[in-house]
Amino acid sequence: MGPYRGYGELLTHVRALASRGYRLRVIGHSVRKEPLFALVRGAEPHGTLARTAVVLAGVHPNEWIGVETALRLAEQALTSDLGERSLVFVPVVNPDGLWRVERNLRAGRHRFVRHNARGVDLNRNFATAWGKTGLVQRLLGRVFSPGSRPESEPEVLAIAHFLARCRVDRAVSLHSFGAAVLYPSAYTTAPIADADEHRRWAERIAAAAAR
Repeated sequence: MGPYRGYGELLTHVRALASRGYRLRVIGHSVRKEPLFALVRGAEPHGTLARTAVVLAGVHPNEWIGVETALRLAEQALTSDLGERSLVFVPVVNPDGLWRVERNLRAGRHRFVRHNARGVDLNRNFATAWGKTGLVQRLLGRVFSPGSRPESEPEVLAIAHFLARCRVDRAVSLHSFGAAVLYPSAYTTAPIADADEHRRWAERIAAAAAR
């Protein structure tokens, strides 16, 4: 595993954050029945008008550093005054894939693992822009498999269901490929609400990442 922590150690960190101020929610389960955890801090995101910021990580299990980054951000946010805002972290979106990567690494095998236990790219399974593919995605269909329908995978369905009851106005999906902040979104170049504010936010993230 080198400098990376195993799945069990990551969950220990999640539980430690829950003991230090986060509320731990099980929002669903993976294909192989691993729990999907959300860490919630600040205002209650459900049944209120609280604006909610969301951080997702571990969508692609070979991008292990994203999980570590999410947990580090959660640590830093413990000292932040959120006011009336809610903050939600889902640090491991794809636990089955993470398990597979860990088993491979511990056995000395270096394998490309992008999918969940059913061979679906969870990043392509969300309802937004589902099935809209570019040339590369069409040529590499198995690599970018979106699933049989939007939210066909239990991991994505759980996240979508949980966030549907939140007033989400900011979301970051942490990936460790390309050293880029995608703005406004990966699937469109159309203007978004509060565009200037979001651009400043994206530029601050990019500057911090460069350091």
